[in-house]
Parts: sequence; structure tokens; C-alpha cells
Amino acid sequence: MQNFDYIELADFRSALQSDYAEMQNCAETQAWKSAQVLAGSIVECLLVDYLASQYKEKKEGKDPLKMDLGEAISACKASGALTERTADLCAVVRSYRNLIHPGRMVRLGEKSPNKASCSIAVSLIDMIVDDIARTRRGVVGLTGEQILSKIRRDDQVLPILKHLLEDVREQQRLRLVTELIPGAYGVLFSDEAEADRLSASYRIVFNSLPDALKTEAVDRFAIMLREQDGDTIATYRSAFFSGFDIEYLSPQYLPIVKEHLLNCMRPTISFGNIRAITGLGKFLSVGEAVKWVGPIVNTILSSAAPDRLKERVRDMAISSTAGTSTEFDAAVYTRLDGWISKYEAEGNLRNVQILRSLRDDFSIPF
Repeated sequence: MQNFDYIELADFRSALQSDYAEMQNCAETQAWKSAQVLAGSIVECLLVDYLASQYKEKKEGKDPLKMDLGEAISACKASGALTERTADLCAVVRSYRNLIHPGRMVRLGEKSPNKASCSIAVSLIDMIVDDIARTRRGVVGLTGEQILSKIRRDDQVLPILKHLLEDVREQQRLRLVTELIPGAYGVLFSDEAEADRLSASYRIVFNSLPDALKTEAVDRFAIMLREQDGDTIATYRSAFFSGFDIEYLSPQYLPIVKEHLLNCMRPTISFGNIRAITGLGKFLSVGEAVKWVGPIVNTILSSAAPDRLKERVRDMAISSTAGTSTEFDAAVYTRLDGWISKYEAEGNLRNVQILRSLRDDFSIPF
């Protein structure tokens, strides 16, 4: 099914998709006249939309909203938006409005639609979409919907995504990280490969944004904490958020985000939350140091946690101490030293060895 992903206005795109689906249903049930009328209407909308976008920028020539279909076809052909072949095939739907009035059909000698003319009309839409999408890409770049479509259907997209983004305007990239990619991820049920691809694509797109738009994107997470339910927040957090993103967070949202992430760590850390808390340490106060290091130790010492989880938590903890303050480091060191003394007194040499190794890996200079 044609998705009209080069069209930026969501309501207009949705209306076209609905008409396209209805047209296909009519063609499948051999309702040739209905299918051809819908095809003509869609063709006219596509051409006038393109011409209107050009008219808005240049303010030259006749207002496209006042053109009939024949004029729109000629104008699009003249501008290079339609190939000559596509423009010629448009003759099949040029008089589609006459089909609505039986009397007019008789007076003008219009032929009744049939399977052949309907097939051309339906195929014509895909040809027009291809022509105009190519033209618009050269003028305004790719839309967020086009990039999302590429991400979802191409399992080799990640290595080239940063190059594709060079043809995407900043506001379209912002839509990708605030609306389109999270929205697509939210409706996935069992395709783990696509889910992983969407998650990785989010990070690539996010990194391509200027700092001001990164702030806008990260602030959406804080707003989500206030307005959304727990499952929605957990899904977004595990798939897209990183503790390093706090660097771009507006100051008024810092307390709620920090408290939320610290709470996600208790009592032990799960695989799903590692991304979200990585890099968190740099933004914590001295008083939050114990809240941060406690779940890390609990997870690493847990007999129930798998070794792979312990390794990832350890790596996360070490990377998260980069850029932390001297006072924060001292508080972490003091807490670790307290645990080490406790386990030494209990004769628990296993835990003593693990914690000493963790302390050494933190490279805290005390």
C-alpha cells in the first residue's frame, strides 16, 4: 500500500492513505467507476499539493488551488515534477469529475471506466508519488516518514543512516526522535530485530541534532514522567534514554529525572535499565552518591544475578564515574570502604575481593 511518506502534513497524508485503500478495495470488487473517480481525486490532490508548496515559496503564476486537473498536470510537467510519460498517462483520469455525472458522460461521449482504464489509473498514483517524491527530495530533502520507512524495512540501514540524515532538515530529524521512532517502537510486538534497529537509529538521529534540539528531545522524557503511565515510560526509557542525555536537559527537569532514574536502580539493576542510567553519576550530588552506588553493589554481589548482567553493570558504573566531582568520588569511596570493612569482619572474602576490585576500577584517588 502506498504510504505517501514524502508528505509532511500528517492529516493530509492520513486522508490520502484512506482514499487509496478505498480505491484499491473498489478495484478488487470491480467497481471500476468508483475506483477511477477516487484515483482521479488522489491524483489531483497530489499535483495541487506539490504546486501549492512551490507557489507558497515563489508566489509566481496561477494559484494552484484555482487550477483544474488538466492545468495541474501541465504545470507539474513543465516544472519537471512529472516525467513526460507519467503526464501523458494522466489523460486517463483527467476527466474523472465527469464520471460523477451520468448526464455529462453521455453529452461529452465519455467512455465508461473498465478494468484496463482502472488499472492504469491505480498504477498512475504510484508513478506520480515516485516522480514528485524525487523532485521534492531535491528541493526540501527527505521527510521523517521517509527515513522511518527506510529504517523499518532495511536491515542494513544503520551504517548509512548518518549519510541519509544529511538530506533531512533539522525539524524532520527532531520529529524522528520525539514522535516517529518512539511511535513505531510502541506498536511493535515481536520483531526484536526491528526494535533494536529503531533503538539504534534513535541514537544516531539524536546525535545528529544541534544542542538546542537535543534539549527539546530530552525534555520530552521529563514531560513523559509527569503525564504518561508506567509501562509507556519504561518502554521509552529502556529503548531510547541514556544518562548522558541529562547534559542537555533543561535545569527545571533535572530533579524529577534524577529521582526517577535512581529509583529505577533499586534494589538491583535490570538489563533494561542499564542504558538509561549509564552516565548518570556525573549529574548527581554528593548526597545522591550512596543512592547510586548501593544498587550497583547489590547487583554485583547478588547470587541471583547472571554473570553477564554483573559485567554490564560493572562497566556501566565505571564509565559513569567519568567527570564526577571529587566530593562525589569521596562519598562513593567511603561507602565502598565501609562495605569492605563489614565483609572483612564477617569473613566474607569473596565480597571483599569483588568490592576491592570495583574500587580499584573506579580509579578514585584516595
